[in-house]
Amino acid sequence: SISGSTVTVSNVTSNTTCTVTLPSKTYTVTMNISGGTISATDSNAIYNRETGELEISGNAIISSESETNYPTLTNLGTATINGGTISSTDAYAIWNLETGVLEISQGTITSTNSYGIYNDGGEVNITGGDISSKYGC
Repeated sequence: SISGSTVTVSNVTSNTTCTVTLPSKTYTVTMNISGGTISATDSNAIYNRETGELEISGNAIISSESETNYPTLTNLGTATINGGTISSTDAYAIWNLETGVLEISQGTITSTNSYGIYNDGGEVNITGGDISSKYGC
């Protein structure tokens, strides 16, 4: 559901593309995912832009399978992970870029063949959760 500038996803399964387009980068869009499954093949499951605020919690499952190395979650905004599972088979589970702020207090992050979290100049704060990957955090 969309209310003002907040997108809420609760206990929903998405196998299709969902795009929210706003006319300007000056808007802040908040997306709260508290359950359900979001999966992607050969693309990002979630791409959080510079003005985006993302919260993943509860029993949400975010996953991707990509032979073209798309991370499951690409973060340029603010992402808070308070639960759920973020996983990737072939790429980073989370790619945190230079403008990204990533806060993790709970949840499971896994990457079978790459990094669980790849920080590329952003800010990362980890106070809890489980991270496993081929090459480390």
